Amino acid sequence: MSEPIEVPVVEVPTVDDVTGEVTQPADDAPIVEEAVVEEPVVEEVPEPSAGNEPPKGRYQTRIDELTRIRRDSERRANNLANEVRTLRAAAAGEKEPKEDDFPEYSDFVKAVAKYAAKQEKVSAREEVVSEEVKAAQHAWEEIQTAIVLDACERDSTFGEKATAVAKFIGPKDAAYDALFESPKFFEIVTHLAGNASVAQQIVAMNDRAQVREILRLEMELSKPKSKLPAPADRKPSKAPTPIAAPAGRGESRKELKDLSTEDYIEARRKQIIEKRTKK
Repeated sequence: MSEPIEVPVVEVPTVDDVTGEVTQPADDAPIVEEAVVEEPVVEEVPEPSAGNEPPKGRYQTRIDELTRIRRDSERRANNLANEVRTLRAAAAGEKEPKEDDFPEYSDFVKAVAKYAAKQEKVSAREEVVSEEVKAAQHAWEEIQTAIVLDACERDSTFGEKATAVAKFIGPKDAAYDALFESPKFFEIVTHLAGNASVAQQIVAMNDRAQVREILRLEMELSKPKSKLPAPADRKPSKAPTPIAAPAGRGESRKELKDLSTEDYIEARRKQIIEKRTKK
């Protein structure tokens, strides 16, 4: 049995009912102070809101901005390149003026000035084209960096995976640009990092085949829970043959998402090869 607990007797002041005199307790009596009960402080937890959520894809805004810069530079470079070709063709038909061909020296001077102005215009346009191409290439390199940083944010081990793939696929390979152009960059690199033999097979192919193989992986990884066969084990597509457009109406233009697997890969391959040849 537990020992009994002694409860001390506490004397408190008393008041006489008749005289109203207050009698204090003895000096040696314990003085009891009134206990102050504090209510527990409950911290308010803010409800989840858009402002409190961690940023998602914070590099995507930068990627979009750089992509716009790249596209604008490529468009301007193409337009100027066409202008340069036209100017060159016009200049090619003109011979450099010679003084003996003019009866008056003043006419010769004017002809020389006109000829020089055309040549300078061609040179000036060529310099602008070069600058636009450099701007597009610089934006593309920054896009690649942002894509990798975005992937590293999604997976802390992605840097190791990218390094493993980079041992086989480099900037000089057609598959390299195809990887960064693909919306499935993260998934393809992750797959290749765990399948080094597949990466080796890809770089052994020609440029056209490399792009097709990356696009095949892109298509396969877009499907839920798909098992990826090795490049050599690829089977012919069983996709139905596209319906031919009625005679006289021309072929209808389809979006990439509406194409069969083979047509999709071919369309994307042309896009990537076209961008690669513009560098």
